[in-house]
Order: sequence, then C-alpha cells, then structure tokens
Amino acid sequence: MREHPHGAAQWLDATVTDDSHRLTRQVAPSSAANEPASEPRVPPTLWSAPGIVSSRSYRRGVPIDVRPLVSPATTALLLNEVQPSTVSGPGELNEAAATVLPNIVRLTEAARDVDVQVVHCVKVFRRDSLGRNRNVLLYRRRGVMPGEPVAPDSRPSPGSMVAPEVGPDERDLVMTRLHGMGAVTDTGVVPVLRNIGVTTVVVVGVSLNIGIPNTVMDLVNHAFEVVVPRDAVAGTPQSYGEEMLEHTIKHLATVTTTDVLLDAWRLPEVAADR
Repeated sequence: MREHPHGAAQWLDATVTDDSHRLTRQVAPSSAANEPASEPRVPPTLWSAPGIVSSRSYRRGVPIDVRPLVSPATTALLLNEVQPSTVSGPGELNEAAATVLPNIVRLTEAARDVDVQVVHCVKVFRRDSLGRNRNVLLYRRRGVMPGEPVAPDSRPSPGSMVAPEVGPDERDLVMTRLHGMGAVTDTGVVPVLRNIGVTTVVVVGVSLNIGIPNTVMDLVNHAFEVVVPRDAVAGTPQSYGEEMLEHTIKHLATVTTTDVLLDAWRLPEVAADR
C-alpha cells in the first residue's frame, strides 16, 4: 500500500500570492500559533529549500517544493479528454490543445518511467446520443443532440478514444464516461485512485473552459491534492485560459509547469549526469 508523503507533520500558516521562486523566509512551526486563523494551512514538508519549486508561492515569499507533493508512490497523472476529437483537427479548441500536446506527451512518458500511474479519462458518447446530457446548452448550440428520434447506434462517436500520441500503454488505466462535463463525478475515478493509494493528482488536457475546472474542483472536494501544469492544459480564448488559471485554479491547486514536474520525476541516475 502506498504511504502518504506528508506523514503526521504539523501544519504551518501561509497565504497564496505571486509566482516568485525565491526562498526569502523560512517559517518556523512554533510561529504558526501566532498567525491569523483565517489563513490556509500548508504541510511543512512542502516548504522549499534550494531545489525544485512550483509556481505557487506565498505572501511571505516562501515557495513550495513540489517533489514531496508529487511523489511517484502516491501520485497519478490524469489526462482529461486527450483524444483525437479534442487535440487534433480543425477548431479553435483543437488547435489550442495541439499546442500543449507535446508537453502532455512528455509528462506521460516521464510518469511511466517513475511509476506514476497514468489515467486516461475519455468521453465516449454513443452516435445516437443515448444517455448523453440533454441539459447542456453547448451541445444544443453545436447541434450535436438529435432533434427527433434516431435509429439505435451504439458505436462511439468519432474520436472517442485515447489520442495515439499518449497511448494507451499497458500500464495505463483508461476510464470512460457516457455523460457529464468532467472526469470525476460518477465515473469511478475516485474509488480507483483510492484503491491504488493515490493522494495527489496531476491534471492535464482540456479544457480550461469547462472540463479542467470541473475535474479540479471535484478532486479537491474528494480531498485529493491537485497539481496543474499551466503549459499542459488548454482553453479558448487563450486569455480566458490564463485568467482561469490565475483567478480560480491556483486557489484550489498547485499551478506549476511541465519542466518543474519533469525535474521532480527525473530518475536519480539521470539527475546525477546533469
């Protein structure tokens, strides 16, 4: 069974602020009692000494070292809707997703190398749309929902599979859904992650408009730590995706980069050669 990386350590007070990567102040555990009760708490095992840090830091200028947070023994890499229908072909979102796909590929390959569990979350809608949400305005506007009864057709819609650039590999898990707007609710993802001892989920894929925030919030509500590499997620327009990361996601999850995670997962013998 996987062991949680944080153990039973005490917690320190801190407040989220800018993206500084400099270690400017070390907060001692004894000072926690004097801090305002309204501020969020962070495990001291995540406070950074010189080394790899995430993009999230704190009002006192102390950033987080992501390495204990994304320990391979307790971490999963969740790919949300990284499938041909979303990361290839025409369309504004597809083109945006294609630009981050190389980083998703890099993360997927690195995760497998260090035994981080890769989980593909794929929407697999039937061609006759049976069971698909009919209350989603986006689907109505796109005209993807039949307006009148159609002949039964259980075949999946085109592109309802894992994108070939990312697998799946024999070691990966593939979780499919017939309905909904995120990877977590009523999909079986939560109990599966619990069964394999996961406590931290790195979320990549599409989209920052709906699917990524939905998935992040659901994972947080189920008490998982969540990490989002900003250059491995996509939304449209690009400015909106950046606003979503800055004003919503970073208050729920650790927002970092692909390179930071790759360094955190670098094999010891590779790191020694650098």
